[in-house]
Amino acid sequence: MKVAFYIFLIVIVFLSSCNATSDEKKALETPQDSIVHKDVKKQNKLQTGLNLTAKKEVSNWKEYQILNEFIQQYKLISYSEALSNATELSELATHLKDSVTLKKLKTPSVKTRLNILQNECLRLKDMEDISAITPKEVMSKVADVMAAYAAVNAKFNSVYQINEMENELELDPDFEKILLESAIDSINPKPIVKNPTKRRKYNKKLVHKKRSKNLSSKKKKKSVPQQQ
Repeated sequence: MKVAFYIFLIVIVFLSSCNATSDEKKALETPQDSIVHKDVKKQNKLQTGLNLTAKKEVSNWKEYQILNEFIQQYKLISYSEALSNATELSELATHLKDSVTLKKLKTPSVKTRLNILQNECLRLKDMEDISAITPKEVMSKVADVMAAYAAVNAKFNSVYQINEMENELELDPDFEKILLESAIDSINPKPIVKNPTKRRKYNKKLVHKKRSKNLSSKKKKKSVPQQQ
């Protein structure tokens, strides 16, 4: 009977020690896990938006409007939300790059900015498959995406600002005609035509003067007496 009682006590002590060890382990692991997986929303600034002129020009560009609306949520987002939406964001960036129809925006420099935006979105999407990725790395890439999108907006602004300035500096049609005629005259100057009547009168006077001079010299020679 005493043997059974001792065995019962040993079992109780063993189970109690196991529970205590398990509780201590949970107490140690729980704070660490909560720090690693803490999902807090952070602000991300969009440095550049569209000016009034550019906004008007792209108002009917559906792909831009969809991406612009979608990317607004990245201004205040957690790292888990950023990753869960990364696939859709990368698809929208690709659609934007492939849908440029506005003539003013079909330039190599605009294409470069759109390519950079697409690449940054794809890199964010790739982070979704990396198990060891940290929230800091994810949020850093979100900031890169926002910077690339701001650069696209800045390029659109500059394109339409330059176009607006060119329109304002357009010359008056009458003034353009005067400049064109002046340019033609400088390339093909008109020949100078002398007055033939004045030329003949001038020549007659010159000939008459020379004849009078010759006659006077002859008279002088005649008036000189010949030497014996």
